[in-house]
Amino acid sequence: SISPASPTWRPASAPAGILPWPAKLNGVQVLVNNPPAHLYSERTDQNNFEIPSNAPQSGTADVQVIETATGRVLGDTTVVMNTVSPGVFTQTASGSGDGVIANSDGTLNTSANPVAAGSIVTIYMTGQGYISGMPPDGNVLGTALSTPYTPCVYVGGTGCVPPANVTYSGLAPTLVGIWQINVLIPKDVISVPTVPVQVFVQVNSLVSGGGGLGRPVYIYVKAPS
Repeated sequence: SISPASPTWRPASAPAGILPWPAKLNGVQVLVNNPPAHLYSERTDQNNFEIPSNAPQSGTADVQVIETATGRVLGDTTVVMNTVSPGVFTQTASGSGDGVIANSDGTLNTSANPVAAGSIVTIYMTGQGYISGMPPDGNVLGTALSTPYTPCVYVGGTGCVPPANVTYSGLAPTLVGIWQINVLIPKDVISVPTVPVQVFVQVNSLVSGGGGLGRPVYIYVKAPS
């Protein structure tokens, strides 16, 4: 996302269920090294969009918010690019706190609805990077497409869960640009509502949330029945 310097318009979102996401929304475009990105939402202080699949995977990229009617530049910044940049979505959309994690029954993981240890959860993320066979920008594939790597997933403890516990890492079939990781929670991971355990994901040296040093993301785990 990028925040414009001089907001003067009303917020808007891409129409629900309409794909692909638009490359122009509410009279605004976001350009990434000139090509337009597909927009999910636009408001006075923030624009949410999908990084184009042909964006550079190293170095930097120029990101601009443009008022399409006039060509006026409303915001301009340079961002550092990488092949991957793991980030777990959070329920408050703040980047820290309780993660957007689905329990094995599809319900949201919360302090009042912990997952049983030994069960599979689904972690929703961003930053998986380019995957060969991805759908066109702003669209969904409708089927599974795995990442070319198996991420290291920490759920409490001090090390990654066994690689075999990561049963899927790839695009969410029905969500635009979303990284989905299905992981089996080890049976020895237990938390209590007031003290959840931290979850973060690492690919090579890149770690979500600062690897526990920056923005912690949490999951609630109960003893198996």
